Amino acid sequence: MGWLSRFKKSQNHKEVREQRLLVISDIHLGEDVIDHGDSDFSDYIQALNRELAGFVAHYRAIAAEWHLVINGDMFDFVKISMSEKDLENADDNTPETVARKLDRIFEIHRPLFKELAELVRSGHRLTLVEGNHDAET
Repeated sequence: MGWLSRFKKSQNHKEVREQRLLVISDIHLGEDVIDHGDSDFSDYIQALNRELAGFVAHYRAIAAEWHLVINGDMFDFVKISMSEKDLENADDNTPETVARKLDRIFEIHRPLFKELAELVRSGHRLTLVEGNHDAET
């Protein structure tokens, strides 16, 4: 049987899910983060969340063991724009400021992160490879 077969039998005859690899990159979460105040998120952010969360949910539902690799630039700390209130009395490169930026990304993209958490909770693997926009320097 090739690696694309639905199921493989182990030596003790237990059914084992096939392992498959998904690789995506350059999502750049954060470049879309601007101070929205109390307004609804933009159509772009809603579509991004819907499409990416749907992508992850689709593959999670297939009877295989997935290894999702996000191959760089999941986040975009280079282009993230925070309000002055968020950055008050803070150096842009402090751990506290970076944590606030990351919290804002998690808040805005909650549907995607919930789906990624469900992927891992379901026994699949997730690997994040650091890209040049992922680190706050």
